[in-house]
Amino acid sequence: MSQYTFRKDPRIMPWQRDLLREFCSSLEGETVKLAKDFGLKVYGEDLLPYERGYLEKSPACGSASGWVIKINQNDHRKTQNFTIAHE
Repeated sequence: MSQYTFRKDPRIMPWQRDLLREFCSSLEGETVKLAKDFGLKVYGEDLLPYERGYLEKSPACGSASGWVIKINQNDHRKTQNFTIAHE
């Protein structure tokens, strides 16, 4: 079994890799801006207490890609940032 290599993953375009590298190199990176750079919109919603967030195909929400990230608006900001980056 071969080891996964981020640098050689053909699914990740060079411009996406550059955005991720720039974002990850800064501790003050803004996850909402990162999502926007990838054509996503982020929405806060009242989710169940154990739900952090999810990615959803929603062309009606007006994002460039047609996808949105929905996060639990009741979570701490650090948890929201992690959820956005994860999605």
